Order: sequence, then C-alpha cells, then structure tokens
Amino acid sequence: MKPRLLATACVAVLVLLSSLVFATEKPMAPALAGSYVGTWNGPSNTHGDLRFTLKQEADRWTADAVFSYENSDVPTTVKSVTVDGAKVVMVYDWKIEDTPGQSTLTGEFADGKLSGTYRTQTETPSSGTWSVTRKEK
Repeated sequence: MKPRLLATACVAVLVLLSSLVFATEKPMAPALAGSYVGTWNGPSNTHGDLRFTLKQEADRWTADAVFSYENSDVPTTVKSVTVDGAKVVMVYDWKIEDTPGQSTLTGEFADGKLSGTYRTQTETPSSGTWSVTRKEK
C-alpha cells in the first residue's frame, strides 16, 4: 500500500510543478513578420502613408520601410529593428529635399494592428502617431 501512495504523491507533485512552470512562461508573441500598410499623423495636420515589411531570420529582425510626405514616397534606410513580444521599435534614416532626418517608431501589436508613436530628429524635431495593418497576400 505504501508504494502506491508514494507513487500517487509523486505524480501529484509533478503535475503541480508543471502547472507552475507553464504559468510563469511568457505569453506567446504574435507572429509579426510580414508586410504592413497604414498611415502616420503628425503636427500641423501633416500625414501620409506608411508601408513596411518586417522579416525575422533566427533571432535577428530586419525591415524595409517607405513613407509618403506631401504625396511623394520617401525611401528610408532602416538602422535597427527590435521586436520584444508584441512590441516593435524601428529606427530609420531618410532625406527630403536634401534635409536628412531620423525617425524612431515605437509600437505594439494589438487588436490586429501595429500602432504607436514616432519621434523624428531633424532641424525641427517632431512627433506623432502611426498605425498599420498586415497587408493581405
């Protein structure tokens, strides 16, 4: 009778420990790799389109990004991309009419879209919001 009681107690302890391990794991991150389209909104009624593609290769993230300003596409050079769960930070350089700038987009995936804020470093720094949804294939 004792070996059976001991075996039952061991199984109960293992079940309890495994439930504690799974309860402390990070929630699964959404699969963020893909192409996105949307808009950005800035000060003084400035706004435009925003398009980017996030790519994951092992633990490394890369991106391509383009935004529009006054109805013209502005190519960018992505400097860095950080993805932590549902959070994304992207830094890219750009140039409009010989004026260089750098924008940092910070956002989070929720309710089927990536959205957040941006800060732009130029002669006249600015900030605003952006929102994109995954482009259908």
